[in-house]
Amino acid sequence: MSATVVVTSVLPVTARSVLAVAGAACIAATTWELRDMFAVPGTVGLTALVLAAAWMAGGGFVLAAVLADRHRWSLQGDHLEFEWNSLLGVQRQSHRLADIDRVELVELTRSGDRKTWSVEVRLRSGTVFMLPPSEDRGRMAQAASTVLEAMMDTCARR
Repeated sequence: MSATVVVTSVLPVTARSVLAVAGAACIAATTWELRDMFAVPGTVGLTALVLAAAWMAGGGFVLAAVLADRHRWSLQGDHLEFEWNSLLGVQRQSHRLADIDRVELVELTRSGDRKTWSVEVRLRSGTVFMLPPSEDRGRMAQAASTVLEAMMDTCARR
């Protein structure tokens, strides 16, 4: 049995690219435009402040592009594989369905009154895996249901 349970992209590659280019452009344009201002007496402090703000804003965009990742959970026979892809690398962990202690659909509340949902898988060792939050409760419930069904099928075959 090989079925993908959930594939959630927090930020698509196109959006990451746009963020990285926007951040780099913010830093480069401001630095280029203000390069001669350090030579003007009395403007060094203000120029440094503006450059620092541009580097912080642009750096935030670049960090968002680099650190945004994608989660993928897939069923591989009697194993549940957790995979995180980001620009910093790929992490994979595979655990037997028999090692899962609990699968839950959890309700999270973000700022304001918007409710979001996630699937939490707790292993017997205490390790917890969660999908990124989503406002689509049905999709999260389907993911939890698929994992639970696979666990029950594995137990029934024994």
